[in-house]
Amino acid sequence: LKQFEEAETMYLEELHFMEQHGFSQQQISIAFSNLALTYRQWGNITFAIDKYEKSVSLKRRQSNVDQLSLSTTLFNQAFCYVESGQLDQALCLYEEVLTIRKRALPPSHLLLANTMRGLSVCYLAQGRLEDARRLANDALRVASAALPDGHSKLGWYLYSVAECHRQSGAIDESIELYERAMDIFSHHLPRHSTALATVKRDLAMAYDGKGRTDKAVELMKESIAINKQQLLEIHPTTAKSLVGLGAILCKKGDLNEAGVHLDSGLSILLTTLPASRPTSDALYWLGFISLHRVQLADAQQHLTECLRLRQAIYPRGHSKIVSAETLLDQVVEELQSRECSMIDDNCM
Repeated sequence: LKQFEEAETMYLEELHFMEQHGFSQQQISIAFSNLALTYRQWGNITFAIDKYEKSVSLKRRQSNVDQLSLSTTLFNQAFCYVESGQLDQALCLYEEVLTIRKRALPPSHLLLANTMRGLSVCYLAQGRLEDARRLANDALRVASAALPDGHSKLGWYLYSVAECHRQSGAIDESIELYERAMDIFSHHLPRHSTALATVKRDLAMAYDGKGRTDKAVELMKESIAINKQQLLEIHPTTAKSLVGLGAILCKKGDLNEAGVHLDSGLSILLTTLPASRPTSDALYWLGFISLHRVQLADAQQHLTECLRLRQAIYPRGHSKIVSAETLLDQVVEELQSRECSMIDDNCM
């Protein structure tokens, strides 16, 4: 934390000095990008987005702006939009980045692969599984041609394809790809790398989908341990693993432990992300717990907000919306049943 605070202070002082002494828009925009990256690594996505927006605004005012440099800032800004659940804004930026890079680079360039992978992540978050799978596979094809076998960056492309398989229900295929990505990361990166933590988290969800709950819990706890060691205590990446563990434990029936992890994950997300924050999974499972504890008012509150957030992201009929509607209907039916019982009791 001290290192991040020192970096923040340094960049803020640098920006103030630049603005006071008439530095160019290009130089000031770079300083804003550096500050945004610090906030992003810190886990404060709200502040990161604000500084990326300032950097982009300054770059767009320049008559001779380097388009590839602009595309890098736009790409990083889009990543933060995805993290915060602002998917329409992210999609517009990723598409602009892809247009710039297609115009400036050969079709086999690795930056194009990375852009397609980012766009795939955005489509996946919107529930557009076919579009996401197509782009993830295209990105993997380009990256595989551009990089030597086993290169550490290939792990991310395999991971993206694995995510598409998992979310479309092809669990066995996803597990195979997650494990290939883990092998690559384990070979090239430190054993406590956050890249490994991310793959472990989503591999855990895949194992949970196969009914291997104990293995899923083990992997999710390993992911949390790595993130807590490598990142700040309050970081949205850690929160995702806490929510994931809470979801698995709910299905296992360990509601007390699940509730602790879900509350912790939700608290972090509310602290580090803007109002559009992707908290619906935490709210869904907290609603599930409240329903099973017959805390119906709490369940209704959690699930109503969960449904609102999901309806703003996913297309009508998406499984995420249906699951929230189904659970909320159970809560409403239980509330109505209790109201009827109270009326009957009063009439006796």
